[in-house]
Amino acid sequence: MAKLGMVAGILAIFIKTHPFMNGNGRISRLMANYLCYRHGLPMPFVDPSNRPPDNDYWQSMSLAMQGNTQMLWKYLFDAVVARITSGSITSDAERALVI
Repeated sequence: MAKLGMVAGILAIFIKTHPFMNGNGRISRLMANYLCYRHGLPMPFVDPSNRPPDNDYWQSMSLAMQGNTQMLWKYLFDAVVARITSGSITSDAERALVI
């Protein structure tokens, strides 16, 4: 749980900084996947190049830009749990994290 809080905090700083003219969302989703993987968690985004269509993603990122990471943490938590319970973990490396 604390690891997801750390990931949410790092993403919030990145999104608030907004360093690029284009591609901040894609980079933040790649960062989330990398940080989760690096810390032994399944990657929350199946395809980081496509933004999630749900409103919770947009709302959580908007709040994160304002310094509130609680909804982003919950979004990441739900995404990780969904990956585990749906069986959509496809790589051997990710599978080893869950087993």
